[in-house]
Amino acid sequence: MSSYFMISSVSMAEYTVKRSRFISYAIPVIDRDTAEIEIKKKREEYSDATHVVYAYAIGKPGSEIIGMSDDGEPHGTAGKPVLSQITGRNLWNLLVVVIRYFGGIKLGTGGLVHAYAEAARLALDSSDIREYVPMCEFSLSCSYELYHRIKPLVDKYSLKIKNENYASSVELDASIAETKWHNFKTELMKLSQGGKNLVLKFNGGNNEC
Repeated sequence: MSSYFMISSVSMAEYTVKRSRFISYAIPVIDRDTAEIEIKKKREEYSDATHVVYAYAIGKPGSEIIGMSDDGEPHGTAGKPVLSQITGRNLWNLLVVVIRYFGGIKLGTGGLVHAYAEAARLALDSSDIREYVPMCEFSLSCSYELYHRIKPLVDKYSLKIKNENYASSVELDASIAETKWHNFKTELMKLSQGGKNLVLKFNGGNNEC
């Protein structure tokens, strides 16, 4: 799986159009329960607001949890444009809440879509967005002779070594970017002649990356 992006901290922005005031928050979240807690907090904090709209994308591409609410605005004019700002930037584990104080002038369907999208965009523009690379964690045990042959693969595939143990054999706990796993394993099997003098297991379960 390729990399995607997350934000590292809460950011906020304000946007006013035709006297309607929009206050937007971009909030990092780890699961749906956390998102619901944050939404409840904002509803309590802005209990006098006309609408508290939100959208979130949690997990990672292919196994995501998506949620959104128009909170009384016409269907599809609020939560959907906010969500589009999130997914359009390939952002995950993120909640965006947009609070609206109605200013007395109706914006119309198109105006609402633009206003909520713009409010979300401004909050995301002020976020600290960082790339996240999905990793595979594994353990490897092999003979010293084999290790000397496969050691160049550590640098070639940018393995992150977490633990090393040199005893009767060489034991490593490491991680590698998911996108590099297939090629790494192919070379590893080739150098070890199909896995001779090599034990390879996944620390996160039985499924390969």
